[in-house]
Amino acid sequence: MNSLSYQGLMRDTQEGRRTITVHGEGQVLTRPDTASAQIGFVNEDTDIRKAQALNSSTIQQITDALVQAGIPQENIQTSEYSVTPQYDFIDGKQVFRGYEVTHILSVTIEDVEQTGYVIDTAVSNGANRIASIQFTLKRPQSAYQKALQIALGHALASAQTIANTMNLKLDQTPIQIIEKDGGRAAPRSFAQAEMVSSGAVPIAPGELKTSAQVEVKFQYLS
Repeated sequence: MNSLSYQGLMRDTQEGRRTITVHGEGQVLTRPDTASAQIGFVNEDTDIRKAQALNSSTIQQITDALVQAGIPQENIQTSEYSVTPQYDFIDGKQVFRGYEVTHILSVTIEDVEQTGYVIDTAVSNGANRIASIQFTLKRPQSAYQKALQIALGHALASAQTIANTMNLKLDQTPIQIIEKDGGRAAPRSFAQAEMVSSGAVPIAPGELKTSAQVEVKFQYLS
């Protein structure tokens, strides 16, 4: 999908030139090639040592299973660890319930087709929290450059159309190009899932949209 807008014909008073200023936008759809998932285990116990011990052993089991599933060890990192006292309010009084231990792993999946399998493996080995699943590009700049080429090409086409319609002679060499703050490929994310159960997880990565926007000024002769 591409869009164009025409800003106008004007006289450049500083240099005495007549100019056309146009906007160009280009968009590229790309299949993501990397996934990242926040996978973890949350448990609670009145004995803080028992809570931490169970959490530690479960996270180790999840990590070992992910490595066996083909995830490199360096692609598994701790992104969050916390121990939080939990309380209930009974008859207006705060009553200690236990300690909640949360350990979240950030897992990078280089084969996006294996995302569902990786999630299922983690859940089967004790994971009870999937904070998010995000799809991205390893080389987002490549997609952006393609979108930028489309934007520039359409800006030129727009300027040429304006010039032809108004019987003007267009100099196709731009005298100014402004690259707007465009939308580089925005990660595609799945909403947070607090508690999950084992089973096949059908996850479709879809496509990422990368966009580029430019403002281009051309000179013309009447």
